[in-house]
Amino acid sequence: MFSIDSITGYQAFNTSFDADDDLSPANLGFGQNHLTHWNFSQELRLNGKLGDTINFTLGGYYFKQSTTYNSYQDLRYVAVPGLGPLYPLQFVQPDVIKADSKAVFMHADWEILSGLTLGGGLRYTDEKKTYDYYRLNPDGTINAYLDPIGAVYGAGYLGPDTADANNNGDTTETVQALTGARATYKGNRWDYRVSLNYRFSPELLVYANISTGFKGGGTNPRPFNAAQVQSFGPESLTAYEIGFKSDLFDRRMRLNVTAFYNRYKDIQIPLLSCPQYGGPGPCALPANAGNGHHKGVEAELFLRPIEGLQIDASASYLDFKYTSINPLAGGPTNLAGAQLSDPVAGSPKWKWSIGAQYRFELGDDIGSLTPRIDASYESKVYSGPLVIGTTRTLTFLPAYTIANARLTWRNPGDDLEASLEVTNLFNKYYFLTNFDLRGVGEGFDKAQPARPREWAFSIKKKF
Repeated sequence: MFSIDSITGYQAFNTSFDADDDLSPANLGFGQNHLTHWNFSQELRLNGKLGDTINFTLGGYYFKQSTTYNSYQDLRYVAVPGLGPLYPLQFVQPDVIKADSKAVFMHADWEILSGLTLGGGLRYTDEKKTYDYYRLNPDGTINAYLDPIGAVYGAGYLGPDTADANNNGDTTETVQALTGARATYKGNRWDYRVSLNYRFSPELLVYANISTGFKGGGTNPRPFNAAQVQSFGPESLTAYEIGFKSDLFDRRMRLNVTAFYNRYKDIQIPLLSCPQYGGPGPCALPANAGNGHHKGVEAELFLRPIEGLQIDASASYLDFKYTSINPLAGGPTNLAGAQLSDPVAGSPKWKWSIGAQYRFELGDDIGSLTPRIDASYESKVYSGPLVIGTTRTLTFLPAYTIANARLTWRNPGDDLEASLEVTNLFNKYYFLTNFDLRGVGEGFDKAQPARPREWAFSIKKKF
């Protein structure tokens, strides 16, 4: 038995947005942004079954996209009394970004014995990204502060600095204009997955698998000089996982537990300082910081102890360690990069959630009423280093616990319901993101607060 699936997608949009980082009349971090984008994708899959024990999928994938990032940035956030801005970062950047990706893949499951299944998969990916840079003044001329070579020699120049446009006394060095420069990333790799699971009974399944994957490389989206026109490589992962899934006590209890160990290579982090690439001055260069490993455990629980009562919960623990650091992206030569003792950015060590609801039957002519309460917790999250002079401090988003509540009425036929809900029930004030730029001259630390307590009423009808 065979089947063929074809999935075609196309998307295009134009969007504009502004960002005013400091919310003051001063231009410390203002940007007007306009994005024009389109992408096309095509996937083709052949699914089949051989006998009673083997299922397989063969396929191919193609993706292509183009984006024009046209923005005006006013980032004059450091001033010297009597001299004006130290970094006169006013510029227009109508940058053009193009990318494409091609892949072929296969996967098969083989039931070796009754209840014992071996699975395996293989994927080859080939991808390419290009970024064309422009640093212009509002009048369309080349910005001489960000691109002195381009201002003297013109867009796309690559050659000797005979006019000493860098003002460093060297007229023999080879230099490049930032305007008209192109950064290119190309990469290809094989990834695989091997899994083995055994079903002891309809209620209990145990499994183990090994798999690899990657996050693609790219190019620096915001170089502040031509030396920062750099590409970075992919971040890769090898994941080892074991666990079990269970439905117990006539499906009144579901318990799933997973333990895992992940080995990362070439972890991608943003650098807020990169003197190794044309410093001093601002930097926003993504770089491959080094290698590390993640280990942890996750658990999920679902209970229906009595009719009408439902309880669900989940918890996870993560532990991360760097095993090596790329000298160009951290260590003693770059305190604003990664250090061996750093935690991983964006991942809390502990998370848990719990919720409960009970359905009260109000009678055949009235329907039911279901109150529900949920609570969740997330431990502190590392958001990056703060470096002022030679002092390096780790910054974190604080831990938080929030609760939500909901009350739902359903009619006797369960095809009409009305709900009243409250999110962030106790109006907890906490942050979702943090971006501390005090150590690189911008002079402020910005954060995005989460949504406050909100009320909502909804009606749903099934037909």
